[in-house]
This record gives sequence, C-alpha cells and structure tokens, in this order.
Amino acid sequence: MHKEEKVRIVNALLQHVAEERLLKWLKKPNKNWGGMTPNSMIYNGNTGPIWRLIGEIRDGYPFMPHSC
Repeated sequence: MHKEEKVRIVNALLQHVAEERLLKWLKKPNKNWGGMTPNSMIYNGNTGPIWRLIGEIRDGYPFMPHSC
C-alpha cells in the first residue's frame, strides 16, 4: 500500500517540481509535520497533509520545501 501511495504522490508532484528537488524534499524533516519527513509520513499512512500540499500547488501556490 505504501509503495502505491508514494508512486501516486511522486507522480502528482513531478507535474510541478523537478525530480532532484522532489527527492531532496521527500527526505527532509518538516517542522510543521512534527519533524517527520514526507517519506515517513507516507510510510505511516499519514498522507493527508501531503495531498493538501499537492492541492495547493495545483491551485497555484508555489512548492516551497523550506517552508513546508
């Protein structure tokens, strides 16, 4: 399950973000998510915040991994 969800998330983000930047972001702890990395959130099944971020990007907000 985690692998399929990660593929969906990565594919959605690759429509808006360069692969190199995305790979770094997936491993970066996020203070707004309790210090968890996006990878760990996906593994734990807590993908709601990531999908909200994807929705914001689709709505025109820039992808800013340093502030996410």
